[in-house]
Amino acid sequence: MMLSTAAVGNGITLVILFVAVLWRGRETPWIAATALIAAIATKLFVAPLIIWLLATKRYRAAAIAAVGAPVVILSAWAAIGFSAIGRYGSILSANDSVYSHAGPYLQGLLLQLHGSSSLALGAGIVAAALLLLGSWFAGDLGGFTLAACAAIVRHADRRDGPSGRAST
Repeated sequence: MMLSTAAVGNGITLVILFVAVLWRGRETPWIAATALIAAIATKLFVAPLIIWLLATKRYRAAAIAAVGAPVVILSAWAAIGFSAIGRYGSILSANDSVYSHAGPYLQGLLLQLHGSSSLALGAGIVAAALLLLGSWFAGDLGGFTLAACAAIVRHADRRDGPSGRAST
């Protein structure tokens, strides 16, 4: 499974590795921040883990990650050229409109029950916000788990195909 996701270019395996390194190196700001920067640069949806760093008073790691992730992402775009960056948002929106109904997540369920896309979006945002709020009070492991769930809940409506590979 892991090799097949890497073979098709899905970065989720790397994100899982980087998030594991973040957890393991959480007491060392540079290790935690570097792991989170790498995870965010690979798949943007893990950015809510910065909130967990703040909630657990790991301010230096949170600051490094919050500044470093945009720098790394923009540097990568600079390396390949910015010509396609304007189309990126419209590509994600097109993927949402085609594949968001198929997901087994909160947003997909609401869409399958004929809820509006605005309702599904709002529900995802509210659920993610509540999970992040809970992460503020849940301690280290509980907070990390809730922040990771918030990232997944809000990310779940972005799909890029019938295989279910995530798009961001």
